[in-house]
Amino acid sequence: MEKKFPMLDLVNPFYDVDRNDVTEIDAGRRKRYEGDPSKIVVGDLEQISKSKGIVAVVDGSLSYGTIMEIAHAFLMNKPVYIIVTNGHIKHPWLQFHASQLFESYQDFERYCKEEFHEALLELENTND
Repeated sequence: MEKKFPMLDLVNPFYDVDRNDVTEIDAGRRKRYEGDPSKIVVGDLEQISKSKGIVAVVDGSLSYGTIMEIAHAFLMNKPVYIIVTNGHIKHPWLQFHASQLFESYQDFERYCKEEFHEALLELENTND
């Protein structure tokens, strides 16, 4: 996404911040939910507070953190963009907390093309 829209800086809390626990989980040396929960939660909340908004994916997999991050960003008056791929785009809690809902990654990408059209033109002009 960032390659198509260089003005976006998307941060994946699992892989774009210092998280040794994720490396160990991916390597099979540690199970999910082991370790210090406050380090994980506080780190995620700090990333949200630094952000201009969040993009969350609700795909039906178990992710309490994603739901909590959506609510936290909403309470901080941050824009909340939710890509809902599990068919529950009409869920009242998602509708209430989202600045914008999308049924697919492609819908979100189309939205970004429209939203950042002027900025993309400016980038093209400066690269010429």
